[in-house]
Amino acid sequence: MITSTPPLDLLSPGFIEDPVPMIDRMYAESPIFFDPRLHAWMIGGLDDTKVLAKEPRLSAQRKGYVTALVPPEFKERATPLADWYGEWMVMRDGADHRRLRQLAAHAFTPRNIERLQARMLEVIDSAIDAALARGEMEVLGELAFPLPRTVICEMVGIPEADMALLSEWNPTITNILGATLTSSEIIDRVTLARTQIHEYFTRLIAERRRAPREGEILTSLVQAIDGEDSLTEDEIIDLVVFIMVGAYDTTAYLISNGLYLLLQHPEQLAAVKADPRKIDGWIEETLRCEPSITINTRTVIEGFDYKGHRFEPGQMAYFLPQVANRDPEYFPDPNRFDVDRHNAGDHTSFGFGAHFCIGAPLARMEARLAFQRLIARTRRLALPEQEFKRAPSMVIRALQTLRIEVS
Repeated sequence: MITSTPPLDLLSPGFIEDPVPMIDRMYAESPIFFDPRLHAWMIGGLDDTKVLAKEPRLSAQRKGYVTALVPPEFKERATPLADWYGEWMVMRDGADHRRLRQLAAHAFTPRNIERLQARMLEVIDSAIDAALARGEMEVLGELAFPLPRTVICEMVGIPEADMALLSEWNPTITNILGATLTSSEIIDRVTLARTQIHEYFTRLIAERRRAPREGEILTSLVQAIDGEDSLTEDEIIDLVVFIMVGAYDTTAYLISNGLYLLLQHPEQLAAVKADPRKIDGWIEETLRCEPSITINTRTVIEGFDYKGHRFEPGQMAYFLPQVANRDPEYFPDPNRFDVDRHNAGDHTSFGFGAHFCIGAPLARMEARLAFQRLIARTRRLALPEQEFKRAPSMVIRALQTLRIEVS
């Protein structure tokens, strides 16, 4: 339990700007502690994460965290949005989760991912062409978001003419995942986006029933309605939205966070330039140091004891990749960014167990191709002077903008 300032304060602006001092303090004082403000246990160390990730008395049905910070006067209006999120695959347990995951996995087969490579390279090279012509790039707007947006549309079967809808919907829906339903205006925007998404995909599902398209996930899910493994229309829409959201922001921030980290370390940049085989190490070390998702939550459904702590039903457990990924017992000099770190891939940034991120291979491929082309096609990559502002979320680790110089 904590009786004063918690060693790691998820609600503090300081955590968003620079979490490292709090992470160091948490390891020094309390690798596990309870924060009564969030009604949640904070789980830090990598060993504890691995053990508790397998704990059957912790459930993925955890929509309570979505409304944990909602002001009381908005709780009633925010509850339907949390309930909707509660129907998504990532909020399911056991056989129910396995069934939906197996269907969603069709979109992420090695064959389907490989099929998208040529399209990825088109988007990447187009962004680099424009940047070289100007000598600069705003990474998020010109590369990091357009790349996964294009990939998602290709995978799901969203027409290119409707691609801009993802740019409108995804940041809005992310307010649910990021637990930022904190004002009437935000709740209104998210509610409207949910209605628009439902209407849009209801129409698109009807089209696919009339005219199926080979190789896209929407058609495969629609065809499953009439097969042995039946899906309702709402389940199809929820799966598609999960893929849209899950494969969008996280990949964009992997790319932008990776460039931010590497370009802050000229010696690491020089090492990657000299040996592009180090790009995989660059990706894994980015995932370790700056994970796009900083919290992975569970709900206690049955009381149990762990290392002298009593986990009670109804409490939350917050797994913290940023903390586990800097465990000094596993990662020597954990706050150092090092593309040659031999075990960087032991991070927890893609989750764990049955809920390990289904899109991890796709995210890695998108980042790898983007980094490969930037390294191969530029003589110089640099960070100009700028303010590095973070997105105001305790759940998402993201820069709001990132400008780089290229030549």
